[in-house]
Amino acid sequence: MELCNQLHFFVKYKVSTDPLYQNLETVVLTDGMVPGEGEHKMLDYIRQLRLKDTYDPNTRHCFYGADADLIMLSLLTHEPHFTIIREEHIVRK
Repeated sequence: MELCNQLHFFVKYKVSTDPLYQNLETVVLTDGMVPGEGEHKMLDYIRQLRLKDTYDPNTRHCFYGADADLIMLSLLTHEPHFTIIREEHIVRK
């Protein structure tokens, strides 16, 4: 619960103080209190956006995650501008 509170605080803080965030059209935060896997929640959001008459097909999406299924799910959207940032895992022995 504390992590959820901190994430909400961070987004509110950035939107109110950071010029880069102030120019964003939308910031979506679904934390652990919203059921479902993160990548599925994000893809559902994108699908809902695409149904709107005002949807811009040049909208850019960026996902951050290490799940392999994230790549496949993003390909299934058929969105032309999709970036995935994957974290490299370093295993030290």
